[in-house]
Formats: sequence, structure tokens, C-alpha cells
Amino acid sequence: MGVQQARLDAQQDRLEALEERVRELEARLRQDSSNSSKPPSSDPPWKDKLKEKRKRQRGKRRRGAQEGHEGSRRETIPPEKVTSVDEHRPESCEHCNKSLAGAPMVEGNHRRQMIEIPPIEPLVFEHRVFGAMCSCGHETWASFPAKAMYGSGPRLTALTAQLSGRYRLSRQETADLLSEVLGVPICKGTVQACCERVSDALAEPVDEVASALPDQDVVHVDETGWKVAGKRAWLWVFSSATIAYFAIDPRRGRGILERLFPDGHPGTVSSDRWSAYSYFSAMRRQLCWSHMLRDLQGIVDAKGLGSGPAEPVLQAAEQMFTDWHALRRGEITRAELAERIAPFRVSLRVFAEAGVSQKKDSKWRGLGRDLIRYQPAVFRFVEVEGVEPTNNQAERDIRPAVLWRRATQGTRSEKGCLFASRMLTAAATCRRQGHRLLDYLERAVLAHQLGEQPPSLISLTH
Repeated sequence: MGVQQARLDAQQDRLEALEERVRELEARLRQDSSNSSKPPSSDPPWKDKLKEKRKRQRGKRRRGAQEGHEGSRRETIPPEKVTSVDEHRPESCEHCNKSLAGAPMVEGNHRRQMIEIPPIEPLVFEHRVFGAMCSCGHETWASFPAKAMYGSGPRLTALTAQLSGRYRLSRQETADLLSEVLGVPICKGTVQACCERVSDALAEPVDEVASALPDQDVVHVDETGWKVAGKRAWLWVFSSATIAYFAIDPRRGRGILERLFPDGHPGTVSSDRWSAYSYFSAMRRQLCWSHMLRDLQGIVDAKGLGSGPAEPVLQAAEQMFTDWHALRRGEITRAELAERIAPFRVSLRVFAEAGVSQKKDSKWRGLGRDLIRYQPAVFRFVEVEGVEPTNNQAERDIRPAVLWRRATQGTRSEKGCLFASRMLTAAATCRRQGHRLLDYLERAVLAHQLGEQPPSLISLTH
């Protein structure tokens, strides 16, 4: 009997292990961007309907403009900037067909402004140098000025680099656009030279941005895959309220964090739960709740042991976001937010401890372990002003870089990496401060050619 019972126990253990394996494989098949870290582009077509149904069941808003949304329209251009005005008056009454010549006009007017661009002709400035023969017999030639150092002026150089680095056009596409639209004869080699000159001009301002990161109150951090000459690398973004810094590194480890933050960070670092971010103290971090919502949804969809306990936690987390938005709208105070969230903090701790204590649901156990390990970083946004519950700011900033990577398959050299990271830094920082990127690049290129101090990216002036 003892041998038979041992065999039955072994078979039962084997059966349970196989059932768990089947459940895990089925859970993988159900994974999409709403319950895992997979990007939305990887979702199959039929997943959209399932995700939309899931959102409706939870009372989430549908996509698009919501009820009460005021909408937005193009601003009316002021009169002093209007090129010409054509007035149109009715000739006859639409009711009785009587002529309206000389009839008094109705007060008020309706206007429609049409914007058009004229044919663009580039300006060509020719610089000539002459030589002179001295009485001593020596021939001396004048030098070209620094502003005429290259065949393309500072603004054309800046625009060329912006088309390639900000709008992700290939070198050939950039040359074609400049030629066809602006009438500028340019080749791929000149486009590349312009990109390199802009990269050199941005070196000092971008280094200044990197040095300013530890002084920011809140820094959002994220990373994504990159390719350098076909080899795996990582693109990092560090984003605050006024600046954004990008860097391409061959590793995804904490090395870049140690270089940029040698003494840690005195403010708050917002990130996901990637292990490299444990370099920062949990007391100075805010974990991204968007990731935790996806993890909770993944536990529910996996239909394992944690599926039942995760459902009410997920609903409470969504209510937490409702309260957070009420705070943002000024409907409640921060003290009221803390009071509303207090019961959820307790139930989340209970959920995490229950997950750690069991061994059948690995997703539940993993999330529970992280929630306990990084407990001070879970609700830091409740206590600290200026801290958001999500890391969406960094994810939005890194989105253009992801599109760049898809279009170009990354970069091929160290110079290419520097151009990409510097252009991304300048573009995101100018956007953050409401400054025109082209104007800034033009100033930076001109300063670089003249050997002057480049304009700062830390505090841009219009």
C-alpha cells in the first residue's frame, strides 16, 4: 500500500504540475498590451474588440472626445499678419430677389481665413575673397568669414538635421524634400554633413542637461531596445518638468544610472519595476501604476489562483485613479485623497502578502514580492506634490525614438548614436518649454561656427 500510495501521490503531483503548465501556456496566449508589457503593435486584430469590451464592462470611457469636451480650433490670425482681405457682399435678396446695391450692411461679419504658402525661392549669398600683391612681392589672400564656413547656412543646416532627426526622414528623403519643396540643390552627403555639424553644436548643451538631472524634483525614467550596427543596445530617457535627456548605452544595467546620478537622487524617480532602478532608494521612487494595472489584469486573465483575489484589487486601483483625477481637477484636497485611498493601501498589502505566501501562481507571487519590497514607492504620489502615479511622461517622450528605431533600424556608428540622442534631447526639451526647435538649432549652429558659447537648453528664451 505504501508503494502504491507513493505512486499515486507522485502522479497527482505530476498532474497538478501539468495543469499549472497548461494554465501558464493558455495565459500566454491571452496576453496582449492590456495585461502584459507587450506593445500595442503586437496585438492581433481580434484583441481590439476584447479590450474594448473589457473597458466598457468596467465603465471606462470610450476613445475620442467625451461629453462636454469644448474641442479646439485653429486660432484666428491677428489683422496685422493678414496678407490681404477680400470682402464679399450679397448682390440680391435671397427672399424677393431685389437688388441689395447700396443697402445697409448687417452689423457683424463672418470670416474665414485661408492660409497659403508662396513658391519658395532660397536665398543665395555669395562670398568672394581676393588676393593682393605687396610691394615686397608677397601675395596675401583674404579669408572667408566664419559664418560662410560651409555651403549651407545655419538655418538650412538646422532644418536639414531636423527633418532627418526629428521627423525621421532618410538622408535621401531629406535631400529630395529640400530640393523639391525649397529648391535647394543638396545631396545625401551634404545632409549627413549637416547632421554631424548639428550634433557637434549640441554637444555642450546636451551635456549640461545631463548634469542638471540630479537637481530635478521629479525624474521619469524609461528605456527601450535600440540597434547599433545591428547589435543590441538600449535607449534611455530621463524626463522632468522642463528638460529631457536621451542616451544610447550598450547595456540595460544600472551603469548609466550610476554615471548620471553618482549620489543617488534627492527627489523622486518615477519608473517601472525593472531591477536596475533598485539603484535608487525605494523612499525616493514612485512605481508606475500603469504597469501594475496591467500586471493585475494579467493575473485576472491567467485564471490562476490569484485571479479571484486580483479582481477586487484591480477595481479598487481604478477607483484610486478616479480619486486622483478628482484631486487634479481641484474637487478634493490631498488630505481627502489620502483618506480615500487608505483602505486600498491596507487591502493591497494583504493581497501582496497572500501572493508571496503561496506557490501555485507565479504572477501573483512576483507582483506581491515587488509590492512588499518597494512598499514606500507604491503610494509616494499621495504624499509628495508634483509626483504622478504613472510613468506616462517618460513613455510619451520615448515614443518618437521608438518610431525612429522602426523607420531606420537604429544607428550604425558612435557618431550616429550621438546625433540621435542629442537631437531627441533637444527636440523633447524644446517641446517641454514651448520653444521652436528650428530656432534653437539655428542659434546653436551659428554659435558653434563662430566659436561662441552655445545657447542653453536648461532655460530657453523665445
